[in-house]
Amino acid sequence: GANNILKHFINSVFVLVNLLLTRKPYRILHFYIPFAYSVVFILFSLVYQIGFNQNAIYSALDWSSVPKVFIYALGIPLIFIPLLTVLLYTVTFIRDTIWRQCEDKSRQNSTQI
Repeated sequence: GANNILKHFINSVFVLVNLLLTRKPYRILHFYIPFAYSVVFILFSLVYQIGFNQNAIYSALDWSSVPKVFIYALGIPLIFIPLLTVLLYTVTFIRDTIWRQCEDKSRQNSTQI
């Protein structure tokens, strides 16, 4: 529902602000971290629901509706994670480019004094 969307939106905004305000690097090769996490979580949800006869953790990962769940189980690690990685890398690349330009202007101004 709206509460779930709001939680994910606030978390996403926090990640974006954190990337913009810190000098933390984000590289394309870092994709393996969210990729591995998503694969482990998807496998965990399968074992949890089927192996322990529990309800689905998320409706998108309801293993009793097989055609729909495979769209998410394959789409998240194979499509969403690479797209998100490129987006986050682009944000940090733009951030670093702006930082370098500001740094160069600062050096030019300090040598002129």
